[in-house]
Amino acid sequence: MQDFIADLASQFGEEGLRSAAGGLGIAPETAQSVISAALPAIATALAGKAAQPANAAGLTRTFGILTSMGSSHPSTMLSGLLNDPKAMAAGANMAKSLFGEQFGAAVEKLVAQTGVSEEIAGKLLGMAVPAVMGAIGTQVKAKGIDAAGLGAFFNPTNGPAAGTAAQASKPEPEPLPTDVAGIAENLKRGLKRLFGRT
Repeated sequence: MQDFIADLASQFGEEGLRSAAGGLGIAPETAQSVISAALPAIATALAGKAAQPANAAGLTRTFGILTSMGSSHPSTMLSGLLNDPKAMAAGANMAKSLFGEQFGAAVEKLVAQTGVSEEIAGKLLGMAVPAVMGAIGTQVKAKGIDAAGLGAFFNPTNGPAAGTAAQASKPEPEPLPTDVAGIAENLKRGLKRLFGRT
């Protein structure tokens, strides 16, 4: 799990962090601190969703949409989100869908850990979730993993999120909303300019 989180953190890169920080009016080091603190919670929540067949199917669809845009690298995703308010809003909705009733608690924890405002913590969490999902989606696509195999990807003994699936089920995560694909489509439309798609 720690190696998996470290790999995700490294993918955000200095350029992406500087871009996020500049757009939010904070120091790059602050952006890095918040995102680093958010990554374990995001991975844990995703592991919990992947353990549920219906949610695993929704995640797989979302991964496919995010990776279909030509690039799902976290650093690039951060810049794309900042460049379009609709994409930013879609990312926030994805974060709220992922954490459900625990979204507020996740934001408060980031505030306590990093000292940023709730507004900044919420915005960075909304940026980090689609970026992480894009990065994981790239791995899932490369390995040919479908919805049925997504749970094994996060398996406590074999997957990158070792030891988190059981934890993520307490309390049991809310199911993803039926419009999760629509949220991802909004994000896709918001990032079209970034990836040169028409």
